[in-house]
Amino acid sequence: MVLSCIARTESQYSEEVIVQLLRGILPYPPPEGINPGELTTFGLMNDIDESSIHEFIRALLDQGYLERDEKGRLTLNEQSKEVLFRQRRVVMKRKRTNRQDVAGEDLFQALQRLRYEISAREYVAASALFSDSVLRDICRALPRTRKQLALVDGMGLFKANKYGDEILRVIQRYVPEPEPQKEKHSPKKKTGDTHSVRSGSFQAYKDRVISDGKTEAYQSWTKKEDQQLILERAEGKTIHEMSTIHKRTPGAIRSRLKKLDLS
Repeated sequence: MVLSCIARTESQYSEEVIVQLLRGILPYPPPEGINPGELTTFGLMNDIDESSIHEFIRALLDQGYLERDEKGRLTLNEQSKEVLFRQRRVVMKRKRTNRQDVAGEDLFQALQRLRYEISAREYVAASALFSDSVLRDICRALPRTRKQLALVDGMGLFKANKYGDEILRVIQRYVPEPEPQKEKHSPKKKTGDTHSVRSGSFQAYKDRVISDGKTEAYQSWTKKEDQQLILERAEGKTIHEMSTIHKRTPGAIRSRLKKLDLS
């Protein structure tokens, strides 16, 4: 089906476009000369996830059934023509997947869904946002901050700042950060043990903050809240006023404003 799709589109398109056509997705903006109603291979692989089709294409490239020209377009060669027109059989060598690859597949597919949500929202082609290889690198690196995300090859600071919060929330949902291990206490506690006092007083402080109405004090910031903070800062609201609105401590407000370069 992959070779047939490339043949029917006359080797004019990149791997990203071919994959989308095979999955029944018309790229935006639509490539010239493509009419889904006339393209018989359109949507033939809609039951196969995008990453699997990319892996299959890479295998065809590695084993000499396909080539890529200087413009990044997939092109047929003598081997692929023998498959298409002389019924030569393609023998694929499958790579083994390790447990880590399987574990990261859910995150990868979630990032793909996010990419399509962003592309639909901003009327931008999904392939123009981040390639599958960038998403794979994110799955391997598991960044936890915008700065770490920006270091992923193909991401950069601009995209990390623009889409970082959404990407980081997906990562946290599928691969939560491990909680810091609690220090083991000595079975014999001495009077005035400063560690015990600190541990107990922090919990008491946390409970007191929440009981004082700062119910969001220990919740993650959302993109909506950030936008609201920016607006409130522009309106000249005080730290105390913003603390009341967001139900967070003044210190948390100051810290967030500093992170947003609004301090």
